[in-house]
Amino acid sequence: MYKVCHSAEYVGATVEQGLARLQGSFPIKDAQHLLIYGSSTATGTLAIQFAKLSGHRVLTTCSPRHFELVRSLGTDAVYDYNAAAEATDNKLKYVLGTISLESSAKFCDVALSTKGGEYTALLTVPIKQENVNNH
Repeated sequence: MYKVCHSAEYVGATVEQGLARLQGSFPIKDAQHLLIYGSSTATGTLAIQFAKLSGHRVLTTCSPRHFELVRSLGTDAVYDYNAAAEATDNKLKYVLGTISLESSAKFCDVALSTKGGEYTALLTVPIKQENVNNH
């Protein structure tokens, strides 16, 4: 039991650090859309809750079989992780990636506004846009 509880502490710290890199302070002043890629992971489920408490409008991606789980945690919109990122309408400024693969980084790159934004992932997998800050 101790190992499970101890691991949860690290997941919480990871989420807090990732959100702090994206937004700076808590809570945010103006509600912004935040995409959490991989929202049904342990880190993703906690990130949804932290982001909502911080004042974000939370967009998420996961497998369709996990849609109800992430909806129950308060996400504002959920998308199939295989789907194109057109739903962001080139306005998304913040992305937290909980699956650190090249394919997930590419998805996040397409989802972010071409005008720039903030992207952070659990592991360093940079995206290509030059005007996006990779954390």
